[in-house]
Amino acid sequence: MRHIQIILFIAIGMMITAPALLAQHTPPAPAASQWLHADSSSVTIMGFSITAAQTKTLLDWMAGHNEKADLFEVERSTDGKTFVTAAIVFGTDRPGTEKYSFFEKKQHRSFYRIKVICKNGSIQYSSVITGM
Repeated sequence: MRHIQIILFIAIGMMITAPALLAQHTPPAPAASQWLHADSSSVTIMGFSITAAQTKTLLDWMAGHNEKADLFEVERSTDGKTFVTAAIVFGTDRPGTEKYSFFEKKQHRSFYRIKVICKNGSIQYSSVITGM
């Protein structure tokens, strides 16, 4: 299923596109620190980490079965329960494992997770990590 694309502007001035069908509700965070996936051929997140510099917060992750991912939504929360989209990172379509990064202006204590929207329409969430 192809998604209708719309243009979104992020507060830091980046222009990105995102599927218009993305829901505005916040699903519950995954239990413990397990990556949720349907089977071994689903996208898997490895090495999801956060690095805080003086003025920036950097998130890094690797996606296994990368070719199955349509896009990655970086979600941020101040309480670890209610998440909002901080950015959208598009998949590269390269087969195998691919490395991704995102950075933004350093926030107060924030919680982050990755929402993966797969080409088959399924949605998966990473574990939640915390940054200062």
